Amino acid sequence: LPPDLLRAPALPLVALHGLTELHPNIAGRLPMLRTADFDSLPQLPNKPKRAGWDGERPGGILKQGWFRKHTQEKPAVIATLVQWAASADNNGADEVSAVVQAALAACSDRIELRQRVVVVFVVVGDVPSDAEHRLDRVTLNLGLDGKTSALLLPGHEGTMAASA
Repeated sequence: LPPDLLRAPALPLVALHGLTELHPNIAGRLPMLRTADFDSLPQLPNKPKRAGWDGERPGGILKQGWFRKHTQEKPAVIATLVQWAASADNNGADEVSAVVQAALAACSDRIELRQRVVVVFVVVGDVPSDAEHRLDRVTLNLGLDGKTSALLLPGHEGTMAASA
């Protein structure tokens, strides 16, 4: 491995998509992750799938460039940031549904099969006391998995709570 990769800790890469004004704040609060704007990452070409090794033997433990690709170019997770009015009467489900679908469609051509997409709901306006419960209902209505959604309360000193 190149010496520069051995000196720096191997941090997973998280691509942030949407609400670019919050990217520096989120990156500052997550020191154990490397963050990058999703649109600034290079689009990696799709390789044809091999049926077998065809007599070819790997020359080492890792392929050339594998470590750099997985820590600097290919995100482990794509976090899509979406504004959400949690205090709305219908939990803002109608407005956020269209925004979530548009955000996921915007990056769907660059998402690989094994990459996870997390939808981060950024609360705008007043934060109700049952915001996590409202988020659970919205994610259920949108057909999202509760494990791949998170709640961001920027007005509360950048605290971030995961929805389960």
